[in-house]
Amino acid sequence: FVNKFTALSNIYHEIEGLTKADNLVLKKSCEYIIENDALRVDPEAVFADGGVLGLFRSEIKECISILEEHGYLHVAQNLGNDGDGYSCHYQVTHHGLSHYAESYIPDYYVILDNVIRLIVNGSAHNNVSIQEKMNIPIVIINYILDSLASRDHIKLSKTTSGRVQIYNLSV
Repeated sequence: FVNKFTALSNIYHEIEGLTKADNLVLKKSCEYIIENDALRVDPEAVFADGGVLGLFRSEIKECISILEEHGYLHVAQNLGNDGDGYSCHYQVTHHGLSHYAESYIPDYYVILDNVIRLIVNGSAHNNVSIQEKMNIPIVIINYILDSLASRDHIKLSKTTSGRVQIYNLSV
């Protein structure tokens, strides 16, 4: 199922307010967390020397900084600076994943409607059951559940194992 969401990695859509370089760094970061079911991005693992995006390491570092300033990433600096290294790791924020999903996930709103239907009809009570029924990456499911919870449509209980239980549905 991951291939459906990342097979379009050579497609580019403008995200308003971002330069092309910033957009590409956000896109690649989101693809990484989806493909690897990761919470955190290590830019060394994703971008190496920058050749993946046709950008220099210094340009990618600047993009990471700009994306953090605009709320797309939450960056944690590593202790010590290893010279030319990225010296950080980061998480894609809810805001960042929202812009990625709306721009790059085919039929995102259809997926959202289907997740809501499963919850409302009582066919799914947690993120794992939704994943089994819809065959979409858990990162996307968790993002949708967090979005619904932030709007007080549902309440969530999260475990350290990554399971997210849905309760207290508010129509």
